[in-house]
Amino acid sequence: MSLRSSSKQVIGWPQLIQLGLICTAVILVTIFRVGLVIIYPLFVIVFCYIFNFRLSVGFTVLFFFSLVLLPLAFVFNEQPLMFNTVLSIYIIYPVLFLFLSRYSHARREIEEKSLHKRFIKYLTIIMTFNNLIGVVQFIILRYDDSFTGLYGTHGTGAHGLGIINGLLFINYFIRFKHNPRWGLLFLMLFFLCSFVMSFFGLALVLLLASFLLYYFFFQFSIGNTLKFGSLVFIILVVLFLTSSKTFTYNYNTLENTAIMVSDQDFSTETEMPRKLTLFYNYATVFASDAKLFLFGTGPGTFNSRTSFLLNGDYSNNLLVNIVGANEPEYAAEYAYSLWNSSILSIQFNDGTRNQPFSSVLAFLAEYGFLFSLILLIISIRKFRHVLKGLHSAAEFSTNAVERRGFLVNREFLIVAGLFVILLLLTNNLIENTEILVFIIVMKLMEMTLPRQRELSNLAFTDKEQ
Repeated sequence: MSLRSSSKQVIGWPQLIQLGLICTAVILVTIFRVGLVIIYPLFVIVFCYIFNFRLSVGFTVLFFFSLVLLPLAFVFNEQPLMFNTVLSIYIIYPVLFLFLSRYSHARREIEEKSLHKRFIKYLTIIMTFNNLIGVVQFIILRYDDSFTGLYGTHGTGAHGLGIINGLLFINYFIRFKHNPRWGLLFLMLFFLCSFVMSFFGLALVLLLASFLLYYFFFQFSIGNTLKFGSLVFIILVVLFLTSSKTFTYNYNTLENTAIMVSDQDFSTETEMPRKLTLFYNYATVFASDAKLFLFGTGPGTFNSRTSFLLNGDYSNNLLVNIVGANEPEYAAEYAYSLWNSSILSIQFNDGTRNQPFSSVLAFLAEYGFLFSLILLIISIRKFRHVLKGLHSAAEFSTNAVERRGFLVNREFLIVAGLFVILLLLTNNLIENTEILVFIIVMKLMEMTLPRQRELSNLAFTDKEQ
């Protein structure tokens, strides 16, 4: 065998794809994710090249609208901050490009139907080590945020680890539901316990809300209502057994918040969660100024992670040392006043409920309502396209196992998608690496979809029979 043919076997597309899956999993759920934001565009380009994703019409439309709408924010904003804008676009646009990209079936030798399973398998292996190390860390250190494993404390830290555990729990819960097996039950409970151990109370509430929304809008029945009730009971039992203090604290917080919301008391002097105060501030200020409402304050200049990273108070990082601290006018008054070193120096003043973070609100406030509306429409069309493709593939599949696989994938994307949407509403998820786990799983599932021509042939065969 010649050296040339041997090298072809070593670095062929199947091997390159396998290496790509492993490296992606390692980068996303270990300490290596620290440098991922720095190379976001390169990471997305390499991933799209290896897995054959291309520029989509949706992203092209969004890009051209950006060229028109974003400059208007500079025109209407009295203090445009160029570096904030550049950094925000640098972080967010590669994520949007990947999410909206289209898969090309040009290389048919790719084993498309198994890639998402292999990726989830690699995630499962690495996350198992993460969680086991996290348990040891928690036993030794005995404080909530010590459960980090190999994931590290950068960014959202233990809460980010919790998000990924939550996604894996959703995966194994749905797989167990469709194919009950002891191994799947063990993995489901393992990742549920690990999710609870991250002490991310808000995410736990959002996870339950995701299943509730799914069963109510997509599969409402008495049987599913009982299943959801059982799921809630199991999660509450696990939470109470692993941390009764966290259970009691979250219950009391929800009860007190409900009372304050009913009294409409959003003043900073009360115990109203400052996250809700941020939404109140946005509604009060932006509703009274049409230019701010439509075009925003400019990327990276309100409550986004970029805005907080560059304000010089939230994080004394390398970028601040290079370009200096920036405090945009609206951010300083309505966002930074809710989350700064003075407030955090007081015990029990932190916590997720007090973080003025929300990707949804950041888009509305910084990029403006018009841009956010266009992004929402394009994103819904993309997500519906994938869900519709999985539904059609399951409908026309003649193989029972394959059909079940399409249904499992569709159900996972709906429940996990609801979970991610709620996280985007309550956290700056779009600017954190955890969102890439969901997007990449979705893109790999998108690769399993048959071509439109193949679906047409299946439909024609079905009619003949």
